[in-house]
Amino acid sequence: MKIWRYWLTETRTLRCMGESGDPFECDFRVTAGSRISEHEAKERLEALLSQSENADLGFRLYKTAVGFRLVVEGRRLEPDGPRARTLMGFFNVDSIYANLCVSQKCYRARLTPKPWRMKMKRYEGADSWIKEYDRRRKDYAVCKFVCAKGRRLDSPAIALHDEKTLCEFDLPLA
Repeated sequence: MKIWRYWLTETRTLRCMGESGDPFECDFRVTAGSRISEHEAKERLEALLSQSENADLGFRLYKTAVGFRLVVEGRRLEPDGPRARTLMGFFNVDSIYANLCVSQKCYRARLTPKPWRMKMKRYEGADSWIKEYDRRRKDYAVCKFVCAKGRRLDSPAIALHDEKTLCEFDLPLA
């Protein structure tokens, strides 16, 4: 049985470590788009899957507080590569996010709610603030699972994402 350990690096990319102890990047690629409807996002997924070059990919679509999160499974896509740029363009990914992916050579996905979306005051460095954040975050999801299309992988990274974001629960998004 493989033992998996996960952690967030300083750049907040999800990383995992296999049985051998060698760290490697999981097949966990995330983009975000906020200028399309849920119906249109699903239609775009179907269009992508109808193209033969995407037959080996799987997509998981999530609703976020301000748009969508798309996890691409099945193939490593370098953030500055042409395939990633094409996918980001196809989903109208926020240009700031796309540029960060390229400059930092990673994708990122927030796993915990943003404090201001939970109506919390600005962080002031106090332990009481952290305790209040931890108490409140259990009442909010970061995203809601919408659908999965294409090739499905039982990725431990995606299982961790879904667990930490509370995407399967009917909670307000933050």
